[in-house]
Amino acid sequence: MPWVAAVIAMASIQLMVLLGAEQVLLPIISRREFGTDTVFAASAALFSVGAVISALLAIRFQAKHPGLVSISVWGILVVATLVLAFPISPTFVMVGYLIAGFSVGPWDAYWSTAIQREIPQELQGRVFSIDHMGSVGLMPLGMALVGPAVHLVGEKELLIGASIFHVVICIAVLFVPGVIDLKMPKKADYSQGEHPKA
Repeated sequence: MPWVAAVIAMASIQLMVLLGAEQVLLPIISRREFGTDTVFAASAALFSVGAVISALLAIRFQAKHPGLVSISVWGILVVATLVLAFPISPTFVMVGYLIAGFSVGPWDAYWSTAIQREIPQELQGRVFSIDHMGSVGLMPLGMALVGPAVHLVGEKELLIGASIFHVVICIAVLFVPGVIDLKMPKKADYSQGEHPKA
């Protein structure tokens, strides 16, 4: 199914680029700018809090177009890299991570549900394995490339560039048939170029 492949490719590339940079630079920026690991630890914890809250909200309120909602919300993950690009204060960074955490919940809830609903049971394990391999497997590569990338373009430029890249990919993947609803649409739906609103 094109929408499954598109979504897996999207998440794998985005996690490699955006999360790879964030995972490496958060502790470095925390220590350099604020002289403590507290911001690093608190930011990571608040990200998880945001993720839990958004997951509970996603379970409580079912979206008419789950793909559109989850990918749109997934876009706010860039808040994490943007607050690192502009680390004004510890509170600014930590609140940014809390907001960024909200990007995860709808994605996890709607994606897992869609796979179980749309993919034959005998293939679900394979799909989840490929998804996990892509998401986790490419992130170490992204982390390894952060050092050379910072040396080449600069730390702030890398973080801003990764943020822009993330948003562009989120928008682009919505044009793949089936992504908006996380299921294959009827031929009439995408042959007419319809893109419903959330």
